Amino acid sequence: DIPSIIDASVLKELHYDMRATILPDWIESPPRNFGNVSHGKLKADAWRVVSTVSLPLTLVRLWGLQDEDPTSKGRLVNFLHLASAINIANRRFLDEQAIVEYDSHIQKYNEGVVDIYGMEAIKPSNHAALHLGIYMRNFGPSHGWRSYPYERVNGILQKVNTNHRMGAYRSCYLEAF
Repeated sequence: DIPSIIDASVLKELHYDMRATILPDWIESPPRNFGNVSHGKLKADAWRVVSTVSLPLTLVRLWGLQDEDPTSKGRLVNFLHLASAINIANRRFLDEQAIVEYDSHIQKYNEGVVDIYGMEAIKPSNHAALHLGIYMRNFGPSHGWRSYPYERVNGILQKVNTNHRMGAYRSCYLEAF
């Protein structure tokens, strides 16, 4: 089984840091109860903020100064490659150098996953992320073609009360769009 980097002690420190961090108005704060069952499903943007702002702050504080624990340092460096790749992939403007940096970070992240957790930790999304640089070269920044709009529609559809009668809500659905 693959260990999680967010165990109970890291989650406690993450909650502390999230309460102590003041984010700019243009960054939506993730739920304060992140990691608890009560927060429900996170939206992609909340995951982005947690993985590129909140977790890096906490993990650098917890693992960045530990000279005696090379495992934690390795996990930190590996996670920061992922956070860097995510930040680059979410830019509104890209040039070739940014895409080269993305490719480098995501490659190093995947290599780190294999080194730290083993080949069984590699998932289809790890492989798919290796192709994102090609998509950014061909289609431009990902904000124009990523799936956030589809996620919003799925969120709307999940809230529609169908009373478990398939087809009965079809006209309401069509009127909503």
